[in-house]
Amino acid sequence: MKKILCFSMALFLCLIVSYAQTTYPKVKVTLKNGMVVTGSKGSLDNESLSFSSGGEQKTYSLSDVSIIQAKKGSAGIWAAGCGGGCLAFYGISYLASPDTYEDAGLTGGQVLVGALVWAGVSAGVGFLIGSATDKYEIVYSKNISLLKKFDLNFTTDQFTRYTPQTNNFTLSYRF
Repeated sequence: MKKILCFSMALFLCLIVSYAQTTYPKVKVTLKNGMVVTGSKGSLDNESLSFSSGGEQKTYSLSDVSIIQAKKGSAGIWAAGCGGGCLAFYGISYLASPDTYEDAGLTGGQVLVGALVWAGVSAGVGFLIGSATDKYEIVYSKNISLLKKFDLNFTTDQFTRYTPQTNNFTLSYRF
């Protein structure tokens, strides 16, 4: 009985994953005719792509689409992580040694306001980091050749004129 239950749960989870919709905060769609359309709040399923562009909802069948590129939207995650980390640091440091703050003439409320200000600044910095590192990645490609999936890089470094020159060769493949 346990084997049947485990098998049916595994089958159910596989079906859910295969029919699940994937959403992206920003999308860039290249159609078969070469036109590129950008938008936000993209929703990709097995047959179509829907997103809003210019205030209207657009839907394209995957047979009309050549490439779909999307951003993960990591700016909010970075902001929450940096701001929450800063707030946690101040909270732990105050709880660990409140006498240090009291000796400096600060009350708990003043420490809280200062911690919130620094958490806001840290969240802003985290937002900027997340925005700068969030690049478009290919999430769907109809007819991309095998050769275009290879990335070949060759770089040369020489840190000073007295150090030897180093050559770096990298080859990667995008699945």
